[in-house]
Amino acid sequence: MYTILIYFFEERCIPRHSAHKVKSGRDILFGERDEIKKPIWFDLMIISFWGLIIFGVNIGGYDLWSPDEPRYAEVAREMMASGDYLVPRVNGIPYLEKPPLFMWCIVLFSTPFGDVTEVSARLPSLFSGIATSILVYLLAKNLFNRRTAWLSAIIFITMQRVWWQARFGQIDMLLSFLLTLSLYAFYRWERELKESNERKLGWLITFYVSIAGALFSKGLGTLVFPVLFLITYLAMEKRTILWRRQRLEGGAIATVQEKKYILAKMLLIEMKPLQGLLIVALPYTIWYMYARWTGSTELNVETTQVVGSDLFKQTLGRFLLGVSHPQPPWYYFITVPVDMFPWSLFLLWIIPFVWKNKGSDSNIRFLLYWIVPAFVFFSIAIGKRAVYLLPIFPTIAILTAYSLENFDDDSISTPRWRNLQRLLWLITLISLALIPHGVILSAFAKIWNPSWLLLSIVGTIAIVDTIIAYYKKSSSSRSLLIQIPQHASIYFVIIGLVVMPSVNQIKSVRQFCEPLRKLAEENRYYEAYSFGFEEEEYTFYAKHFIVPFLGERDLDRIIVRSNIPYKKLEIVTKIHREFKKAVEKVPISNLGKLTDTELNALRLALDSVKNSVDTEETKNLLSQLESLLQAKLNDLYNKLTSESPIFLLIREEDLRWALAFKPELATTLNLINTRAELNKTLYLMANSKAFALIHSPHR
Repeated sequence: MYTILIYFFEERCIPRHSAHKVKSGRDILFGERDEIKKPIWFDLMIISFWGLIIFGVNIGGYDLWSPDEPRYAEVAREMMASGDYLVPRVNGIPYLEKPPLFMWCIVLFSTPFGDVTEVSARLPSLFSGIATSILVYLLAKNLFNRRTAWLSAIIFITMQRVWWQARFGQIDMLLSFLLTLSLYAFYRWERELKESNERKLGWLITFYVSIAGALFSKGLGTLVFPVLFLITYLAMEKRTILWRRQRLEGGAIATVQEKKYILAKMLLIEMKPLQGLLIVALPYTIWYMYARWTGSTELNVETTQVVGSDLFKQTLGRFLLGVSHPQPPWYYFITVPVDMFPWSLFLLWIIPFVWKNKGSDSNIRFLLYWIVPAFVFFSIAIGKRAVYLLPIFPTIAILTAYSLENFDDDSISTPRWRNLQRLLWLITLISLALIPHGVILSAFAKIWNPSWLLLSIVGTIAIVDTIIAYYKKSSSSRSLLIQIPQHASIYFVIIGLVVMPSVNQIKSVRQFCEPLRKLAEENRYYEAYSFGFEEEEYTFYAKHFIVPFLGERDLDRIIVRSNIPYKKLEIVTKIHREFKKAVEKVPISNLGKLTDTELNALRLALDSVKNSVDTEETKNLLSQLESLLQAKLNDLYNKLTSESPIFLLIREEDLRWALAFKPELATTLNLINTRAELNKTLYLMANSKAFALIHSPHR
């Protein structure tokens, strides 16, 4: 593999440093190198093969990790079991937070296996990552040249965020592929006019179909990228182009009114917005209303209530109120450079280059119209996650490549500047080589094993390689643009082979769920509940429904039914959280056999939370929450004392306050299994019937 990388970079992509000054920059420098004899399909084949190795190595060598991977895998499994592919479900309950396209893809890849596996759950992301790499190449080639296209694909594949998402069973890489396809289709549709004075309808249809696919992958929020791009592009760029093309009688200059008319013509005629609206909105609207109507019927709530909850929690609530993942405005100024790593080391070169050339280069502006509006929008939004900006990384990769393609030219950058960048990379490599030793000294020492030393060995080799290049003469040293992808690619392979399986020891729930899975595969009847949390990874590995009992969604639905404003949900959730924190501090020797002293201490801890409430509104909500908790615990007690085999997954913090409310629960529960979750403990417990089922001699 290392030999392939050397050939790939040194012979086909990046020239060695030139000892003399190049005559006229880009045209002379790239003139001969752009005329590569190999056909385009050969380039695409190499990119696909490289992406398959980097993204795909050992993707089945560790289990699905929460929160998203097992959830989407479970939705796909339930689709396969029920035959209903229009209404996603988890634990048999409608899952209305995300559209089904990604889950359909998992079903497609899982069908040959007969079930959803770790590999089939991740294949949609893997192939989306490869396909996006190809689109990056094609877009960069159309915008600039073939060498820039090569380097763009290289940079995209070796960005750490891209690498992670391309091997993670999550929606965002599929979304990035579809949105990048829409951008590429729009560019090709626009370019047709320059080349043939007419536009091919196929590219416009592809543009709209890819946006429709994005809608079916992650919902209305995905429209932010194409809508903001179109608004910015038409406002900043298209108007100028159209003014130049407009022919007026007698050579008159267009008036402001005429210019506005030209822009309106572009929007209302050339882009065929009515047809586009039908392609994008109609299928999604039909599916959306059907899924919400069916889901609300099963949940026994009004359809308008479900739709309102979706709009609030998935769109407006995240943007305006931060109901999920609230972060400060500067959040993406930190996460984007981290996610660009290792190419963020060149930001001090990239940003000035882009700023200097944006006025004279329309292709740079084209890419910025995709990046900047989305970056600003999501920075303003209160709810943020690093992965939300993944769709701008293909264009960031192209801008990075275009900025760096002359990095090794002595007429553009000095050897001192290049050596400074090499020194930064050297420091980075030293830090990476020390990671295995740092793990031994950390709280995660138990995941360490001797194979981690491969990171140090590879790091040492890369350090030596970088030092040799640092001290070599400019004319004979390998470019840093060759070294970084080579080093990063090998690191990614080793992380996939060594680190991910090691981390799986603390991430996996497979062993914890083994007793439930065995019963499920033997078709033994039982009921299972999770108390105080909703995590689909337990359902997936138990291969049995584990119904949430007083989870976050349960609190949400009860509050909605009571017509309490959404802003009060945060107050209720906070009180619930404070209950758990308060009882954690109470020393208890055996939760199965509470003493009177321990029980009183738990109750006093809960009383301290109640007494800290000061406003009348919060007191009222506290009273409602107490009634809800007491009712739920009574229901749980009745289930545990019934004739049905009942298993309960409950964290220690929840068990503590539950026993304070309902001490009788202790007499109904038997411990089956435990799992350490960092600083928390999760119990698998059973009533007497389920305990007997586990230890049945007939199994």
